[in-house]
Amino acid sequence: MTAILQDTTLCSIVRDEMMNPAGGIRAFARSTLPFVEAGVIVDTGSVDGTREALQDLQREFPHLQVFDRPFDDYASSRNFSLCFVQTTYALVLDADEIIADEQHSIQGGYEQLARIMHGYPHPYYWFKFKDVQQERITFGLSGNPRLFRPSMTTYINYLGRHGEHLHHGNDKIRKDHCLDTGTNIFHFRSTPASHGQKWTDWYEALEKDPKLILSHIPTFQNWKEYNPKRELFF
Repeated sequence: MTAILQDTTLCSIVRDEMMNPAGGIRAFARSTLPFVEAGVIVDTGSVDGTREALQDLQREFPHLQVFDRPFDDYASSRNFSLCFVQTTYALVLDADEIIADEQHSIQGGYEQLARIMHGYPHPYYWFKFKDVQQERITFGLSGNPRLFRPSMTTYINYLGRHGEHLHHGNDKIRKDHCLDTGTNIFHFRSTPASHGQKWTDWYEALEKDPKLILSHIPTFQNWKEYNPKRELFF
């Protein structure tokens, strides 16, 4: 079966994703891998069964490659995933994100994106980023293009340990460098309170202790709480 996004590789870094607000690693794989030519997922130290699930998913999706790399920071992990891309484009998504159109159709989102790529070739593409909270869906922020030609990219520079930025050489890739696809990336969150906990207990704490182990944080399970709004997406 020909992928909707031809010559494109999904690139993701994951850790402890058996469950997350978007339904977990299996749901993520099934909402992305059928639509791309290849997949690269880097496990950065899961202890909850995610790594074993990825190995099982390789039987379902033979075009998926799985690699291991201990987490040190986001930029290095993402750069590692890009090393294995052999297609022209890389599509960077996290395991709590879904591409979909305005009708919440996943396939429709990829079809829309493929039409844009075919009609308007460009080295960098921008998406509409939406935060899916349990109470509402709001416009979010994405500081990077999520679809781009890796050969155009010298490195991804992570700033502040939780805000990596894509660069071409020494220049940060900004929105005005990109072609706007008009396609949605929906980012799923748990409750607002749990998001605040994650920011304090993970992102801010990581600044003080780079060796912090994600799954050992007491509030970790709160961040991973399933968001039932995931069921709006098919």
